Amino acid sequence: MTDISIIIVNYNQGKLLRECILSVRQHTPASLHIEFIVIDNHSTLEDPTPFVSDLSDVILIRNQSNRGFGAANNQGLVISRGKYVLFLNNDTLFTEDTLTRMRDFYDSLGEQAIIGCKLLNADGTHQFSVFDFDTLSNKFGEYWFLAHLFPRSATFNKFHLNYKIPDSVSQVDVVKGAFMFSGANEMKQLGGFDEDFFFYNEENDLCWRLKQKGGSVWYYPKTSIIHLGGATTGSMSYFSVKYLSLSYLIYFRKHFPRPKRYLFYLMHYSGWLIRVPVYLVMGLVTLNSALFEKAWNYFRASFQRPRISRY
Repeated sequence: MTDISIIIVNYNQGKLLRECILSVRQHTPASLHIEFIVIDNHSTLEDPTPFVSDLSDVILIRNQSNRGFGAANNQGLVISRGKYVLFLNNDTLFTEDTLTRMRDFYDSLGEQAIIGCKLLNADGTHQFSVFDFDTLSNKFGEYWFLAHLFPRSATFNKFHLNYKIPDSVSQVDVVKGAFMFSGANEMKQLGGFDEDFFFYNEENDLCWRLKQKGGSVWYYPKTSIIHLGGATTGSMSYFSVKYLSLSYLIYFRKHFPRPKRYLFYLMHYSGWLIRVPVYLVMGLVTLNSALFEKAWNYFRASFQRPRISRY
């Protein structure tokens, strides 16, 4: 019998994928039966097959197109055989027996739950691991840079808890999608991720829906993993800016009634557009071409609209 199904979405990262899987195997006791389900979203630069072909506990599914993060995770969820499920990014590394601690904590709750662990940067420093649901005030703080001026403010910064509870077991709104542990049946009954979110904000929506059904979301920092991608800084590609924008617009449309929804839209578009002159000026002052690219990407993304009409 499989105890935990670990679902990993992969895209052009065969080497990282293998390192992730090997780190999990190295730090998981043999008494805990796990399976890896890898959904490859049509990698074009690095075929994952050679990196996992010798690993007997890995099921590899190769998509013929990039279906998006949520849809790919759902493919794995449907065929999972474990009592528990872990949605795990391929750019993560285990350094201890995290799975046993997750299972034991989940069982102690006695209710439907999603659990996240502490995420660390490659140098061992704390990485933002939890955040609040979007509100008009914290979105205003994010869009108009107030979150940077008042990082510990619950009013303006939805990431404020990362300054307050890095070592405390706590109920939170959302745990980062790089590591989400739950019961498999609960996730299947919830329908997994909403596939309208191609990339970004899937975890917000999933945690919101679980809480609406009476479940809970927990941050459990008594164990940690390394999340390499979370340390990435610098310019954002057009892909990132575009799908971040679209995911917010879908999330607002889905979860907020009029007229609050329109206030979110107004803040979103004004916040996106204000970044264009800000990054242009910063680019001129610092002679940093990445900032010019960033300004252009935000300008282009400001004209994108989600092709979703059912909310």
